[in-house]
Amino acid sequence: MTWFTGILALVGVLQLVVMFLTWRVYSRQAGIMEKQRAMMEGQWATMQGQLAQMDRAGQQTEQLIKQAVIQATTATLTANAAVNSIRARIAIRLSPSFGGKADDGTLIDQYELFAVNEGESTAEITSTFCERIAVSQGDQVPGEPIYDVAKIKQRRDWVMKKDELRFGYCSLKKGEWDNLSKCGGIAICYGVVCYLDASGQERFTRFAFRYADVPQRSKIGLERFGPETYHYKT
Repeated sequence: MTWFTGILALVGVLQLVVMFLTWRVYSRQAGIMEKQRAMMEGQWATMQGQLAQMDRAGQQTEQLIKQAVIQATTATLTANAAVNSIRARIAIRLSPSFGGKADDGTLIDQYELFAVNEGESTAEITSTFCERIAVSQGDQVPGEPIYDVAKIKQRRDWVMKKDELRFGYCSLKKGEWDNLSKCGGIAICYGVVCYLDASGQERFTRFAFRYADVPQRSKIGLERFGPETYHYKT
């Protein structure tokens, strides 16, 4: 029994040794895991800092983009304003030429039409259109002017700044006007002048006038008439 008891005691000691070694292994693993957790927390904090920096950098980039867009828009507007300040601008001027005669010898009241360059650079007149129409009582003037392609005059005339070009006439026989007036109708002279500015940009100026009596002269005059679409200019 003595030797058997000794063996049991030895086995118990060995179990204690194994349990101690196992505890040491678990303790080391726990220490290693604690260090890894601390490292992961540090890495997580670093990543959060990097994300915050990226977010701030993104906001700064967005602000820079907005500022660049504003600066580009401002530069474009400034350039356009500079160009517009010196570009050609065509306006329409009327000059009475009373006492003209039609082909049949009938006296007519006539106005000369001039394209006046009110801008600061040369304009090239590329085409002109001018027509007289009668509108009976009760009829309406079209909302948009209608230009007969067959009657558009193609041309290449240069108009210097502050210069002008005669491009047409507005004529009406006195008898035609009297008959139209009696019926409550009106007569309109309208058209368009197309031109190129110094940069080659295509532009145009529309115009429309209505014939009206000038009692003090016993003549027929012209006055601005029609919706803004008949006077639009670019």
